[in-house]
Parts: sequence; C-alpha cells; structure tokens
Amino acid sequence: MDLDTLHARFGLDPALTRNVYLVGSRAQGCAREASDHDLFVVMDDDGRKWFGMEWLHREGWVPRDPARYRGARRAFIGEDDVQLWIFQPRTFAAMLGGHALCALECLYVPPPCRWKHTLELRGELTLELATLRRAVEFSARAHREKSARLFTTQAPRGRRRAPVPPDPAQARKLYAHALRFLEYGRQLARHGALVELAANNTLRADVVACDGGWDELDARFGPIFDERLAAFHRACADAEAHGARRPLA
Repeated sequence: MDLDTLHARFGLDPALTRNVYLVGSRAQGCAREASDHDLFVVMDDDGRKWFGMEWLHREGWVPRDPARYRGARRAFIGEDDVQLWIFQPRTFAAMLGGHALCALECLYVPPPCRWKHTLELRGELTLELATLRRAVEFSARAHREKSARLFTTQAPRGRRRAPVPPDPAQARKLYAHALRFLEYGRQLARHGALVELAANNTLRADVVACDGGWDELDARFGPIFDERLAAFHRACADAEAHGARRPLA
C-alpha cells in the first residue's frame, strides 16, 4: 500500500486529498506483516456521504462536544487490510483542538508514515491541560469499558439483527489502546509532544497474549491502568504549576 495505490483503490481524487497519515501499529512499530493499514486522510469535500462525530464518540475516540463538532464531516471505509478514516480539514482541525489522541498522533508519526502533507493544521495549536485531561480520560476509560463488554455476547444494535458474539481478541486490543492513551497523555502533559510512539509496545504484546477472560485480564493489567492514570494526573499537575496552557512541541 502506498499513496498512489490508496488514491486508485478507493477512488480518491489526488487534487482533493490534503494530508495522509499512516497511523496505528505500523507507525508505532509493532505491526506484523499481515497487520492492517490504518490511514487518516484529510481531504476536501468530494461529494461523498459524510457523517457527524457520534460514532467516534460512541466508540470512545472523542468526547461528546456538540459545540466543537457542529457541522463536522467524517467518513470511514473498512476493508480486510485497510481502515480508512476520512475527515474534512475543519473537522480534523477541531479534533486537534479537542486533543483527540487519534488526531494528535498524526502530528508525530515518523516521516515515512507521513504520506502526504500539504495542509499545515498544527498552526499555533496550544495544549490546554484541562482539554487534554478530558480527552485522555474519556478515551482510556471508554476503551477499557468496551473491552469488558466484548468478552460477553452483546444485544443487537443499529442495523444488526442478531446478537454480537464475544470477541476476546478485539477486547484485548482495546485494553492495550486504553493503556497506550494514558501513556500518550503523560507524554503530552510532560513534554508537550509525543516523544515515543513505541512506548506501549512491550505492554501491548503482553496484553494481547493474555489468554484468560475479562477477570484475569483486568486483574493483571488493571493496576497498571491505575498507575498510568495516576502518572498522567501527576504530569498534568506538574505542567499546570506553570500555567493551564503550553505550546505543542
């Protein structure tokens, strides 16, 4: 997968795509050969059907914020080997301003993962510690809670007409995300930047390899979640001693 293949395969107009970032395990250095390509695409309106932010909130990626995301436009294309997250520029800028970790990660991916960058969205973005605290805690807790739910059969929802069977493998990945969010939050509060995208990789491997149920998973990694949450709070408190805002490095 490369930029030209992306444009051709999904019918994206190169004149409308502004920024393209390879994120997830391939940017974090923990991908296997068969791992998905997770891509964030910032592009102008191409006439497709756009959606608001409710799905991203429900899935634990951004806190609900109607004022910030009024008129937001995003789309998603999921295939076996590619997860494509598409945002109009104003929507992606709003996500950066709301300190959504999935958006902030794009600013710090290694150069080979920055497939296209024609629109500078960082600008004079300032890290607001209260906003960061809200975003990090929301995503970490939401992913941990969803991890617990995925160990059980879930009732039909939306267009699904049948119960959703348990998915322990996905549940473990979500728990690893929760731990990663807290580590990324700590880095941002302390350094004003994500200084090590790979910081969670060893722990992620341990979480994914845990073959017990929810009780065993949470008993083993719940204390680490609590420790990381406390470390994030300490980093925020230390930063707040110098003001409620800091430049994004």
